[in-house]
Amino acid sequence: MVPYIETALKEGFGVIITNGNDNVDSNNRPIQGSESAQDHFVYVWNNFIKKAKAEHIVIVAHSFGGVVVLHGLRNIKEAKERIKAVAFTDSVHSVGHYESSDIKQFFKERTRNWVSSREPLDTPIRSYYEGDTCELVSAGTTESVWTSHCAKDSVFRFFKEKLDKEEKGKAVQEVFLPGNLKLLKIAIPVDAGKKDPQGFFFMSEYALSFKKLIILMHGGGAVRAGQWSRSVIINENHESGTMVPYIEKALEEGFGVIITNGAAVRGTRD
Repeated sequence: MVPYIETALKEGFGVIITNGNDNVDSNNRPIQGSESAQDHFVYVWNNFIKKAKAEHIVIVAHSFGGVVVLHGLRNIKEAKERIKAVAFTDSVHSVGHYESSDIKQFFKERTRNWVSSREPLDTPIRSYYEGDTCELVSAGTTESVWTSHCAKDSVFRFFKEKLDKEEKGKAVQEVFLPGNLKLLKIAIPVDAGKKDPQGFFFMSEYALSFKKLIILMHGGGAVRAGQWSRSVIINENHESGTMVPYIEKALEEGFGVIITNGAAVRGTRD
């Protein structure tokens, strides 16, 4: 693992190396908390990783390590939230049709498996397992023992891609509408005290005095006022995913503008 450790340290990662095959002592007595590789990972997480200040946790898991990661996702409450990316190398895990939808979604959005193949490195590989949502690509070698070594640079590019996307997603949590639109942020309820919970919506200047009024309303989930789609903002561009073109056009055509802000903060869709 030395090349991985060196690159990780160079790129500013803290490094934890698990030891899941060390399950008994010299007298063949089970080591408490490490009776199996799966138990070992859960113990290390609950007693060490859980305390980490890291905002971004990534994992490289080879072969049976994929089974261990899946066990952790099933049994560690905050794992799906804190783990931002998992790079598997010839992993033998299996995500079946019976798996929970949130774990399937996690594998779809945050994992990639570099598998042994005759194809060039990073060539997409078709999965023959029904319900498998993990992206498969070639490790550029037909020998399983070489997959981690051959895929290293691609693995770190994958981590950068996922972590950059994560940072962009965090930025999208904030409502950003250009100042030149001169929108007013209206606090509600209007009679709330200083210590009462408050929300808000946006309104153009003198909107209530215009003969024409347009109300712009986003969908449910994690989108904020002034946004149509977080995924479009993150993956494409700000203009296409926000209401800015609508607001500009409405103001140009003499409309007053109200932008509602009714989405549930805890939502996750788009």
